[in-house]
Amino acid sequence: NSEQGHALTELRLQPGMAFGTGEHATTQLCCRAVHELLTSRLSGCPAILDYGSGSGVLAFTALLFGCKRAVGVEIDPYALKVSRANAVDNGMQDRFVAYLPSEEPSEQYDLIVANILARTLVQLEDILASRAAPEATILLSGIWGDEQVALVQKAFAEHFDEFETSWQDGWALVSAKRKMQ
Repeated sequence: NSEQGHALTELRLQPGMAFGTGEHATTQLCCRAVHELLTSRLSGCPAILDYGSGSGVLAFTALLFGCKRAVGVEIDPYALKVSRANAVDNGMQDRFVAYLPSEEPSEQYDLIVANILARTLVQLEDILASRAAPEATILLSGIWGDEQVALVQKAFAEHFDEFETSWQDGWALVSAKRKMQ
């Protein structure tokens, strides 16, 4: 509401066959967490890694809230095409790049978000841990119920700590901090 001094920010997304319209509970959980982090302790974040980026909605959210650069990684070549087009539609093409996993450069990030199914998150733990800078924050979603939360936390416990869980409509977002290496 502009009367309260808040500007309404809107993204234009054409998801096509790519995941990520912003309507699903897991996407909303991730967007809220990204916003909270980028308007507090991660203000001025140099880059975010959005692993399983789909339409790019989470990467673009991070850019809207002050992240300097966003990297999307996606296994679906069509989704990469869609996310790149969405970057252009939102004037973010100079700050967003998208890669297939085999093409992604190996760098570390202060913020990582992965909104993928829980079992896939578990399989990706080594890759995601290697991309997390010391004390980086990781946001994991696509997790349904307490059993999957426990599964994900157990899989990530070797490299991460300070686990917190947020809930919406039975879906969970697990956030954690990368341990010092």
